[in-house]
Amino acid sequence: MEAKPLISHLNALRRTLCICVLAVSAAFLIVFLIFSKQLVSLVTKPLTQQGIQVIFTGVSEAFTAQTKLSLIVGMVIASPVVFAALWMFIAPGLHRKERVYTAALVTVAAFLFGLGVFFAYKYVFFLAVNFFVIAGDGVASLCCPWGRM
Repeated sequence: MEAKPLISHLNALRRTLCICVLAVSAAFLIVFLIFSKQLVSLVTKPLTQQGIQVIFTGVSEAFTAQTKLSLIVGMVIASPVVFAALWMFIAPGLHRKERVYTAALVTVAAFLFGLGVFFAYKYVFFLAVNFFVIAGDGVASLCCPWGRM
């Protein structure tokens, strides 16, 4: 391997960071502009199935919820690009054996991450919703005693 000056490493790092920011920003904008309402309904589905109506008490809460969900999903969607850019930055500094080990580790980590996301949504999310519904029972009351408006 040939040694490079510090400036070339900093330029490569800047390029990598720009690619990562652009990928996350593009994914966020696409998700926010097209799928944000569907995301909110997907997340609030367990509550609405139990007959609980989700309300936003602040002026900007609905927008904030859509923005946060879109950013999280955008980051997940852009993660292959981010990881590829990071790999292209890191790989030239590794020996062949280190690259093989790192590639295997990243593959296993990506699989386990996907498995964890699936498990969290399929099981943990619903358990958490049920816990908060039971824990909050009797704490809040309806605004109108004659029913929902």
